Amino acid sequence: MTSHPQPQPDTNPTMEEGYLHGFGPTNLQHLADRTVASQAAFFLPHLRPGMSLLDCGCGPGTITIGLARIMAPGQVVGIDIEPRVVERADALGKEQGLPNLHFRVANVFQLPFADGSFDAAFAHTLLHHLNQPPGALQEMRRVLKPGGVIGIRDSDDGGRIIAPANQGWEDYHDLQERVWQEHYGRDRCFGRRLRSLLRQVGFVGIESSASYECYGTPEATRALAQLRIARLENTPTYVEAVAAGLVDQATLDRMIAELRQWGEDPDAFCADAKCEAVGWKEQ
Repeated sequence: MTSHPQPQPDTNPTMEEGYLHGFGPTNLQHLADRTVASQAAFFLPHLRPGMSLLDCGCGPGTITIGLARIMAPGQVVGIDIEPRVVERADALGKEQGLPNLHFRVANVFQLPFADGSFDAAFAHTLLHHLNQPPGALQEMRRVLKPGGVIGIRDSDDGGRIIAPANQGWEDYHDLQERVWQEHYGRDRCFGRRLRSLLRQVGFVGIESSASYECYGTPEATRALAQLRIARLENTPTYVEAVAAGLVDQATLDRMIAELRQWGEDPDAFCADAKCEAVGWKEQ
């Protein structure tokens, strides 16, 4: 594919939910620190130069930029529902001077591309934010060419490792589970379901794997604690949790203090589990 896929008009109301972590400065920087090497290594063996790819939920675009370099001259399109992050991604992409890279605001449930527009599709930590992940996967499958490949990666909190034990971390995870599962209906152990979800929507030849994002230096543990603290302090999700009576402000303040203490502990270590799956659209 040598030309940018032509968009098709949106005709239905939006179905996509918002990004529950929010786009505060600390969280946005966390997203921008992601690279294709650290987040998409499982998918790279299935890609080659000249293929076209759609990156769904691209955020600030750093992974998408890496994919565009690998797949040039094939066209790579990053889409996200949040205009602010698409604007940031587009500006960064233009700085890189990659003619095969494009960003646009779009809804993963109503992708503005014709059937069979792309050779590959990718989604990193997008699906667990959605109430109806199969609908998003069906739409991604629609825009793939016959024989096209999909790669998805998502979190699974059931595999997290934390040391040393810290009450703030335990309470943070308990609150997150209540907020995500009870208040928003999300599954915090979502990652282990990826293979099943791809099969359910019709992909074949599915391969699953898992990996860890590790935080094992003073700088990394401090930054991770600051990220969690910023989410508790600034994310509307947790503001709403206080209003809904899921937690009180005094408990949040204690959690923040204990997370900050953990982040400065010279023995601190965290490993976050990520699950991955690759599948193909039938020829």
